[in-house]
Amino acid sequence: MKRPIPVYLVTFWLCLGMLFVLGTVGRLTIPYGQSGQPVPPFIALLQLAALAIVVWLVWGFIRLRTLERWLCVLFFAYWAISATWGIARLFMDGTSISVGETVVLAVIWLAVFIPNVASIVYLFTSRFREFALWYVEERRREGIRRYAQKQVEKGLKS
Repeated sequence: MKRPIPVYLVTFWLCLGMLFVLGTVGRLTIPYGQSGQPVPPFIALLQLAALAIVVWLVWGFIRLRTLERWLCVLFFAYWAISATWGIARLFMDGTSISVGETVVLAVIWLAVFIPNVASIVYLFTSRFREFALWYVEERRREGIRRYAQKQVEKGLKS
């Protein structure tokens, strides 16, 4: 059961986005390290929980499960909106930004916005949805076949 190439591209983009999430959660420990204080246990638990959620989301998306696919759509939408809002805030601050900086910001925004929107559009296509449902059902059938085969072999050995 081979997956289409865009599934791998969306998965790569999801992993990249999740690295940013983990980096953001990891930055919570910086003030404690700079002041020489120990990191509170709840922050360590938050980091561990974030890692577990990221692994669960990516693994579920790779297996094309419905809930994880929709959560990925929400994540991509959030990422695109927050990137747009961050760029807009830079321009609304009133600080002068040179033309070169504007071009760099525009390129960065496009590099984040376009793959997010492309991923959302791909995940909303009926062709992908049909494939994902077929893939999950086929995996379920394959699991049942393997289980039945093991039971038959176990019965033959007895």
